[in-house]
Amino acid sequence: QVLALLIRQGAVFTMLSLLPLRNLSQIWKAFSASPSKFKYLGCALGAVVAAAMYRRTRPKVAVNVAVITSWTAQGTSSFINFIRGVREGDRGWAKTHFLGFTTRVCTAYEWNVSGIPVRLWDCPAFCDDNARHTLDLSHFDLVIIVATVWLLRDHWIVEKCQEMGTRFYIVRNKVDLAIHNHTEAVISEIINDYQANIFPSEGIDGSRFYLFTANFDRFDRFRHIFGPERDRFMDDVACDLKVLQKSLQPRPRFHLGECFQ
Repeated sequence: QVLALLIRQGAVFTMLSLLPLRNLSQIWKAFSASPSKFKYLGCALGAVVAAAMYRRTRPKVAVNVAVITSWTAQGTSSFINFIRGVREGDRGWAKTHFLGFTTRVCTAYEWNVSGIPVRLWDCPAFCDDNARHTLDLSHFDLVIIVATVWLLRDHWIVEKCQEMGTRFYIVRNKVDLAIHNHTEAVISEIINDYQANIFPSEGIDGSRFYLFTANFDRFDRFRHIFGPERDRFMDDVACDLKVLQKSLQPRPRFHLGECFQ
């Protein structure tokens, strides 16, 4: 309202009159020749200051990010805990269990990335084949697909994201277990499998694909592998969030059950 008032007072015309002037001496000469022409100069400067203050003080809109998987026990809750640095017993810890089925209803967890507020939505496993036709991802600004094996339902999630133009990331979780059962050489096999077989058939460029472990101890043990992957993931998310945050409008909180109605 303040900005609108200042503009109505003639700030726009004043600023337009300043455009041809290249330095202070030219502005002073123009002012001396025609003082009335600059009677709204104060309003113009006030408008600039007000606009700058508004951009600095306006509340940032939280970005809604879905963390979803096509089958239970893929480690979505553990992944949410890990990227936020939350351990069991800490406030905001997402309950986990090795058998899965711990997330019955979608739950939001607060996250902050480079000063941008984020709501990470821990979604129940997308196990129902019929949900293909009812899954609604329109509530989300970004989608993180967590998987240990690639299933047909993962294809449906990708298809939904592509239809809506929603940015998505693919996290191959629990890679530490694959290393434990084999050797570190299995990493190349996993990457080749996705890059050669899965991504071409899905129409995915593969640039948003990450190898992860959500286990803090094993992350430290294999930091040379998972450290760069985590950093790359965080950098990509931060970059996308900065672009998104500029265009987001406030929206009411919602029940994630709506996404499966």
